[in-house]
Amino acid sequence: MVFSMPCLPKAPEWPAAQRLLKALLLACALLLAGALPVLAQGNGGGNGFSDMRFDASTDGVRMSGNMRFTLSDAVRDTLNRGVAVYFVFETQTTRDRWYWSDKEVFSNKRYIRLMFQPLTRRWRLNTSSEPFNRGTVGVMLNQHFNSLDEALAVVQRISSWQVLESDEWEQDAAYNVRVRFKLDVSQLRQPLQIGTVGQSGWNLALDRSFRLMAADVGKASASN
Repeated sequence: MVFSMPCLPKAPEWPAAQRLLKALLLACALLLAGALPVLAQGNGGGNGFSDMRFDASTDGVRMSGNMRFTLSDAVRDTLNRGVAVYFVFETQTTRDRWYWSDKEVFSNKRYIRLMFQPLTRRWRLNTSSEPFNRGTVGVMLNQHFNSLDEALAVVQRISSWQVLESDEWEQDAAYNVRVRFKLDVSQLRQPLQIGTVGQSGWNLALDRSFRLMAADVGKASASN
């Protein structure tokens, strides 16, 4: 008599599965690593915000501090050829609500245009409440400087920037102030916009959130 054992299913090859999983994780890591240089323009290499503080004023709460960033060689070359470069600085303030999503209570934005004037060998800085590529730019501030470093020092300084109006300020409430600064390629001339696609030197962006409560007013602030 011949006995035969039933054919049992083959045990899964766990070492092979583990190797496949590791390969997939490595591939994801490499993809993310490829994206990091774009994101690092705002947070790496010493770029970011410093000396941030919030102070009470007659019209609400205002913010002061400094931004740190370095312009890439591509951006500097564009400026030296007399082509204007644009930036956007903005804040968005929300108030915590336990029963619903946070409520936006105030936002503030300014547009900045920086350009070199070859004839006078001076740098011109324009600040406006509206984008420059529109027909009207609203109230605009004009300043002139002898060097790029002098102009950038003004761009990097945050001075008495309003983040909240007095009628929205509550002593027992908690707020979040999101601060963003970026190089705005959307306002460049169309040929230049196309030329910046995929160029990491044009990806300058800073983005940081600050917790704001009554106890934080008048003190150096820590970010979220």
